[in-house]
Amino acid sequence: MTNENKPDPSSNNKDPELITSLFEISNAINALMEVDDITEIIIDHCLSRIRAEQGMVYLLDKDQEEDNTKFKTFFRGFADNENEVPLHVNQSLAAIILKNKTVLSCNDTDSDPTFKGLKLLDYGIKSLLSAPLITRRGIIGIIILINRKDDSGFTDNNKRFLGIIGTQVAKVIEAAQLQERELKLVAIQEELKIAHRIQEKFLSAEDIESDSCSIHGTNIPAKDLGGDFYDIVELAKGRVFVSLGDVMGKGIPAALIMANAMAILRSGLTRAGKYFLAEIADSLNNMVFTFTPPEQFITSIFGEYVCQNKSFNYVNAGHPPIIIIRADGKVESPSGDENDLAIGIMPNIDFSISQTLLNSGDMIFIYSDGIPECFAQDEEAFGEERLTEFLKYNHTLSPQEITKRIIYELHKFKGDAETSDDITFVIIKAK
Repeated sequence: MTNENKPDPSSNNKDPELITSLFEISNAINALMEVDDITEIIIDHCLSRIRAEQGMVYLLDKDQEEDNTKFKTFFRGFADNENEVPLHVNQSLAAIILKNKTVLSCNDTDSDPTFKGLKLLDYGIKSLLSAPLITRRGIIGIIILINRKDDSGFTDNNKRFLGIIGTQVAKVIEAAQLQERELKLVAIQEELKIAHRIQEKFLSAEDIESDSCSIHGTNIPAKDLGGDFYDIVELAKGRVFVSLGDVMGKGIPAALIMANAMAILRSGLTRAGKYFLAEIADSLNNMVFTFTPPEQFITSIFGEYVCQNKSFNYVNAGHPPIIIIRADGKVESPSGDENDLAIGIMPNIDFSISQTLLNSGDMIFIYSDGIPECFAQDEEAFGEERLTEFLKYNHTLSPQEITKRIIYELHKFKGDAETSDDITFVIIKAK
């Protein structure tokens, strides 16, 4: 019996094999499966049922518009001993089919004007059948079968079968996609929690309390992970290294740069004296410049406070100047404060060393811009002037008490407005 006389098992609308195939597919897949497993089952059943050589499923990127031609996921299946059609041909073909938005059958690709210019016959594509994957939200992808193993080509009932597949399994695929996204989101949230705990340990420097000075730092990240950092390290009796920085950006990238910056700063704390600060600044600057994109940099102040003579030698790399509050409440701008370029802007910078001398009762306030740029609901900023007035009024208190009060003031000021940036500051008070 020739192929022309051989009965087509899908030629009858009431063919029990069609119902059986749909039943087998529905039993084989469920919403708990991953998307690639579901699509593999679908392709295998379609190849077997319709007797095609190849099958592909393209899933649209959910972030793209429905009529866009950008596909996020692509799955391919083959019958035995079939040659693979090049990927770029498949993608071009899929883009044309997607625009059609209906079940499409073609048994002569060489003469069909729809596929003019693709030269599908040159790649062995003689016939094709496609159907959109449709849910209530619209088209989420397409399924394509290539080259039916029958001289009669794809039939109307083949079209009907694939159309039913497109509407029924699309719902399962969409459910599986949602489940995968939820699982990824849960995994990301768990990883963020771990990263947050790690970052908290990075930013848990102990206060310094002695007869000659009191040093205290605080960090309040705006999100789970922040880009601000501070550190307080006692180098030797009477010498304390203090650093505070603000990484451009937020989230995981900023947190990674922050962690590396703190590591480099700490690794440089092996030498004493004024000039080791410039060496630390050079190492940190070249690292950030070399290993981060141009839009990411760090503004920072870091230096050495010597309790014996109440001096603070420091580098200011593009950061807001320190605020000095004298024992009598007078606010001063630091004399000779050299504000250099931010860390990571360009390589091989000669960073300057500034010095501030304190007397008993004087205080240095080092901070990130999360304080003056704390916004209320009406978008008014807390501002530098309000910060200065607060420090003048409260400078006689201990650094710990000042910290409590400034956090309260910021919280009261912003009200229900979202915290827009990390809040970080270090207080050095001479006794």
